[in-house]
This record gives sequence, C-alpha cells and structure tokens, in this order.
Amino acid sequence: MKINYILIVKWGVSKGRDTYGYTTCTLKHEGIKVGYCSGGGYDMRGTVLAQFMSREFWGSIKMLDPSLHYGIYEKGNKKWINGSCGLSSMEHILNALYYERKTLAIENNIEVWSISKNLELEKHVLDLKEHSKNDISNQIA
Repeated sequence: MKINYILIVKWGVSKGRDTYGYTTCTLKHEGIKVGYCSGGGYDMRGTVLAQFMSREFWGSIKMLDPSLHYGIYEKGNKKWINGSCGLSSMEHILNALYYERKTLAIENNIEVWSISKNLELEKHVLDLKEHSKNDISNQIA
C-alpha cells in the first residue's frame, strides 16, 4: 500500500483575546495548513480531517450517498461533510473512497498520520461489481 499523504496534527492553546485558553488543533500537509479548529466538546481530529478531505477528495465525496455515510449532509442542492461527528465517521468516508488513515506516531502535542490508497480493496470491489454485472446479464439472456 502506497502512502499518498503524510499529515501532521499539532495540538496547542489559543492565545487569542476572545479564545484565550481554548484547545487548538491544526492539520498540516507538506507544511501547509489544511485544517484548523479550536474549542472543545466535539471531535477536533474528525473536524480537521474533514477539512482536508473536502479539499482533496471533494469530487469523489459528493458522489457518495449521504444516507450511507454518517457525516455527509445534504440540504437541497448543497452537500457538505462535518467531521465534528467523529474521526471514525470520517475514516468510514475515506474507506468508501478506498483510502485509509493510520497513526504513525504520537509524541507530546504532535500526531503523524498517513492516508493511503488501498488498491487491493478498490480492485476487489471493482471485480465484484463486474462479476455482478455479468451475473445479471446472464440471468436476463
């Protein structure tokens, strides 16, 4: 399995005037901030991962059925993902896109994650779909 993305999660404490003392969570990819949240009372890891996923995988995510994936919401013609519902829900969405997240390291206030494409799973699912099409065609004929 090839690692496609290395992500760094950094935990901190806000020094802002109105948010002083709040927990902060920053997600970086290749040194660029790709997710940020602060406060508490919700899944901050899931939130920053959802922000990254929205940027990287939006074309694929918008094709998923919200009724099958908790964390994808739809109202009218608008669709979005909300990671505050949990890291595991975001991982479920990643898995539906044939990716998986792993924690590579945790030290002090830093976590290192990898996001990898699971080519074996993707090939297996595509083989199953092709097999199902052939079965249906044979039943009709």
